[in-house]
Amino acid sequence: MILRALLAATSLIAGAESFAGVSAYQCQISEQLHLDAAGELKRPANPWLIRSRFSVDRDTGALVGPDKSFWSFKDSRSTVLARGNERTSFVALIMSAATDNGVLATTLVIEEFTKGPVKPFMVSTGSQVASGMCE
Repeated sequence: MILRALLAATSLIAGAESFAGVSAYQCQISEQLHLDAAGELKRPANPWLIRSRFSVDRDTGALVGPDKSFWSFKDSRSTVLARGNERTSFVALIMSAATDNGVLATTLVIEEFTKGPVKPFMVSTGSQVASGMCE
C-alpha cells in the first residue's frame, strides 16, 4: 500500500517536472481582485488564489493548476497569440462556449520583455483578475 502511494506520487512529480521544463512558465499569484457592482476592482473577502502556483505551456497556452474553475472551462481551447520576446509580452487566450451562445474567455499576459528570469503576469477571466510573477 505504501509502495503504491510512493509510486503514484513519483509519477505525478515526474509528470509535473516534464511539463515544467523549458517550454513552460512557473507562476505564483500574489494578488487577486474582482470587479464589484460599482465598477471597482477589489480583493474578494476570501482571496483563495493568493500564493497559489500554476504552470503555463509556452507552446499551447494551456494553464495547469491551481484552481481549474478559475480559467479552465469545459471543452476550452488555448491559443498562444504572441510568444513574447525582448520587446513584447507572451499572450494566451483560453476560450469556450457559454450558455445562450455566449463565450467564456480568459486572457494571460506575461511581460516576457522584463529583464531577468522573473516576469510579471496578469490573468483575467470574467470579473476576476490575478497577478504575480512567473519564471
